Amino acid sequence: MSKQDPDVKDIECTRGMKDAGHLMRSAFSVSAISHYLKEYFGYWCPEVKERISVVYMGRMIENGCAEARIPENPKVTHPYILSVARLVKVKGIDILVMAFAEVLKQGCDVHLILCGPDFSNGQLFPFIQRLGMEERIHWVGQLPHSQVMSLMRNSLFFVSPSRRESFGCAIVEAMQAGKTVVATRVGAVPEIVRDGVDGIVVPPRDVKALSEAMIRLVKDAKWRDSLAKEAQKRSLNFRWDHAIKTYSRMYKSRLFENQEKHHPADKIVVVIGGSSLEPGVQVTVLNFSRGLSQEGQRFAMCVQRTRWREAFRVRYPEWNLYHLGLPPVYGLKYLSATVVCAQLIWIHHVERIRVWHYYLIVYAHLKGFVWFTRILHINPIVTLA
Repeated sequence: MSKQDPDVKDIECTRGMKDAGHLMRSAFSVSAISHYLKEYFGYWCPEVKERISVVYMGRMIENGCAEARIPENPKVTHPYILSVARLVKVKGIDILVMAFAEVLKQGCDVHLILCGPDFSNGQLFPFIQRLGMEERIHWVGQLPHSQVMSLMRNSLFFVSPSRRESFGCAIVEAMQAGKTVVATRVGAVPEIVRDGVDGIVVPPRDVKALSEAMIRLVKDAKWRDSLAKEAQKRSLNFRWDHAIKTYSRMYKSRLFENQEKHHPADKIVVVIGGSSLEPGVQVTVLNFSRGLSQEGQRFAMCVQRTRWREAFRVRYPEWNLYHLGLPPVYGLKYLSATVVCAQLIWIHHVERIRVWHYYLIVYAHLKGFVWFTRILHINPIVTLA
């Protein structure tokens, strides 16, 4: 891996690599959710590379509730292709729209459903209108996870057109739903999707390759179904419940090492480095809360504040969720880091914490974590996500 590699050159977390490096060097143990991320962080922090283990995640932890039916809006009577992602440039939805235009030119009678929050300030929709596809492309916004899974199960197949991707949890969930995937060869995607075995992997930013793969899957139902069966089997290798069990073993090792330190509780705090509004962060909170409850762990969780009106502490029956720092406001970076540090110190004493687990999704706002770790000489468990 070199600095000329586009994934290394462009990936957002380089901005916070110094702070992430400090957390990794001070950690009791370090894990990554893919071999790609292990290599990436090992490149920037070679002194910790041999300590990084790989713990895959992916399939949601079920809670026994029945899944919701497909949403009524839009009312799609035709077969459809599905993509679940934030509407941002890095997710490549513009590439998908152009590729889908080629699919329609080849006479394929299909629709495209886009599911996910809009972070493009509405820029994608005029583009769709200029291509004359507003009757064929439907944006349904951000939906509850049960409805997303229902959309996946009723789709022809799933498409992930990302320009870069650290893992691709939605890909695993589509495979779990018994659907084959067309995905770009970025990040950890080749670790998940085996080209021609359980899906199709194409070069990023390649409209022609993406459209050809989609056209073939639309027209060849027998091959599509064969790939889908293999995809569902493949998804068993990427499971959140397995990840939680691995993390629980790490917690026990940390507690055992620390047993000489007198503390009245065995509580764990999972600090998720990411915005409270991010779908990936919300799914991570959901899986940790379900998984740690099933493991019988006492815990609390933290996410980074996105809006002023979010309460600092939200109480659930068996655990608390904390919103850290200040909403993203230009010029308040160090003030927010100071607030985060003070809040973490307060949580440490009030919740009586024995183990800290930093689950890092975003790497640009870690200064408060670093200060807290230094002040209290914390040796956290760190996961690179």
